[in-house]
Amino acid sequence: DNDNRTNGPQTPIWFGDRGTDDVESFALELILTEYASVKFEGQTEVDPTSLILSSGAKLELNNLGELEDLSLDGENTYLVTDRIRVLNNLELTNNAVLYSHITTSTEQHLLKVTAGEILIDSTSKIDVNGRGYRAGYTRGEDGVPTTTGAATSYIGGSYGGRGHSNSESSTYGDFMLPGDVGSGGGHTSGGGYVSLTASKLTLDGQILANGTASTYYEAGSGGGVLIQVDEFLQSTEGGFIQAIGGSSTTSSYYRYRPRGGGGGRIAIYYTSSNVSPEALAMAYGGHALYHGGVGTVYVHKANGVPVLKLDNDNRTNGPQTPIWFGDREDESDDPANFSLNLDIIQGANAKFEGSTQIIIDTLEVKSGAKLDVKQLENLKGLSISGVGSQLHTLSLTVEDNVVIDGEDSYLEIDDLVIGGDLSLLNGSILYSHITTSIEQHLLKVTAGEILIDSTSKIDVNGRGYRAGYT
Repeated sequence: DNDNRTNGPQTPIWFGDRGTDDVESFALELILTEYASVKFEGQTEVDPTSLILSSGAKLELNNLGELEDLSLDGENTYLVTDRIRVLNNLELTNNAVLYSHITTSTEQHLLKVTAGEILIDSTSKIDVNGRGYRAGYTRGEDGVPTTTGAATSYIGGSYGGRGHSNSESSTYGDFMLPGDVGSGGGHTSGGGYVSLTASKLTLDGQILANGTASTYYEAGSGGGVLIQVDEFLQSTEGGFIQAIGGSSTTSSYYRYRPRGGGGGRIAIYYTSSNVSPEALAMAYGGHALYHGGVGTVYVHKANGVPVLKLDNDNRTNGPQTPIWFGDREDESDDPANFSLNLDIIQGANAKFEGSTQIIIDTLEVKSGAKLDVKQLENLKGLSISGVGSQLHTLSLTVEDNVVIDGEDSYLEIDDLVIGGDLSLLNGSILYSHITTSIEQHLLKVTAGEILIDSTSKIDVNGRGYRAGYT
């Protein structure tokens, strides 16, 4: 208790000879209040019979034992740790904050929380913004930070989505089961990581895993969020989850290096909810003169078809985001097919890699989004709409109608079989693929009726044999 003396330095607490003979665990009752600021040093598991933080108290420790309940309450009240186990209730109220430790140049820090029920009120948050890999670092073997393959000058950090100007191989992790922090850009750090496992989550506040913004230079990527709950609830509107790439805010200065970080990864598993969890989750690439690529939001309701949301908030020049299953380098572990509802909008640009057949009921590519998928199962309907929306695939059978509607929106395909009608409207285009040095591409369309309005076209100009070939 520091009697509301608010600017006092942090008090270190250790066991035995400082830093040399830590006990394995230590049980105590722990009450921090009135702006007390305390750090338990070393690796001793602090095992409170109860833990209360209130009135601006601050606690930092490496190993926290299992608790009956945990309450963080009050403005400037926060806890910094990497692991929390609560048998009953974890509550963040009245502007309280829960942080992970900050990932260093040698160690990744992940915040993992297990509780009976978790409440984050409308004023409070779990905040791992900027707590991922440092500028110039990315994921190495087993998550150990490395500079090998990391972003440098003129390159944004990658995780779920690519940082602008970063390599195609720079993304990592599993879109269905995120487990990493985000990587640093050339100038700022990536977002951290949080996983929540509980019977019930009431999210009226915020869960933040964003990359760090830069004024002029290359920003870090968004981080990772994994939520596994039975009930996902909101009692008031306004709560949300973010793993957004860091922005480079001076976006008009070419003489600087404004590259956005790639979006992070969010996955949510739940049984019941009074909201649509995917509507609360954002993994945009960072806003900049050169935007970051879209991150991934994967939401799976028990016994339902999962949703993969790709939304880049109209950041249209972001690089393409690769999506794969299992080990990216080993197609032998790809599932033969995978069913999902795909929500690809607002300038997202994504490509499915590997041999998996993607099964989607009705596909809509809209608002400037771009999708490249080799193996696409038969669809009931297909719509490509909005300025610049694109779908690239080799062959497709559609049960009902295909509508391509919008200036420079197009479908690139070789074999298209439509049970209903094909409509090309408002400046849209139908292309074949381009013939290569080893393969001829022919556009073949079967449909009930074909409508090409006065502004639209089927265009295979220049898509025949290359120069010097016949």
